[in-house]
Amino acid sequence: METITLDINSDCNLKCGFCYRQNSDKQISLQDLAVITRKFQEAKNFQIGGGEPLLHPDCMEILDFLLKNGKKVHLSTNGTIKKEDLLNYKGENIGFQVSLHAGNRETFREVTGEDLFERAVANLSFFKEISDTIISSVIYQTNYQECGAILDIASNYELPIRITLPSIIGKGKNIRVLDAQKIKDLTNFLICEKEKRNIPILSPLLEDNVSCMYFFTHYALGSNTCVECKDRAYISPDLKITKCEFVK
Repeated sequence: METITLDINSDCNLKCGFCYRQNSDKQISLQDLAVITRKFQEAKNFQIGGGEPLLHPDCMEILDFLLKNGKKVHLSTNGTIKKEDLLNYKGENIGFQVSLHAGNRETFREVTGEDLFERAVANLSFFKEISDTIISSVIYQTNYQECGAILDIASNYELPIRITLPSIIGKGKNIRVLDAQKIKDLTNFLICEKEKRNIPILSPLLEDNVSCMYFFTHYALGSNTCVECKDRAYISPDLKITKCEFVK
């Protein structure tokens, strides 16, 4: 197993309408992590998420443990929490993915239920200062018109960005996803923007053949084989192990 995706907690300070994770008190302990790393000794990459992982009381210790054991760490965060201790990881084998699903304060509040847009955007510089950082944006009906503004933010901070579609599980079952025509329009828009922008723009919509059962099942995109999950395991905060957090 090459990569482990590890959601270390369920708690989050945002309430994104499309989130597949339900808030609870479930979280992975340092003792759990020691067992996991022994079980998957060959895993080189650990993708840490939540919930919001920076709310985990032992988040720094978890990162320390993984890095000291020679693992490459990728931390996914909503960007609203700034822990100065993260500055200690400059030069370490760590990277960040910062979620940003809006290009203005009003839409951010509508998507997340919180008024933290300015903080999330300002903290992009903080994460970028530490190590490689990428913005991740989930696009659906609520923020469809915000794509250009979100790309402007990525361009202003000179950060790569990944645009994707929401998972239609958990709370995601209640949102309005893009129809086939809007998905096509979004794809064409991203193709044009990729030519114009000075930043990498990534998206499963731009891939020639998306090898993901989730996208095939819910959006009729690509094929129903999961190439990316071949050497990957997902572990939830209650320690359930599957191939993917989106396909059960």
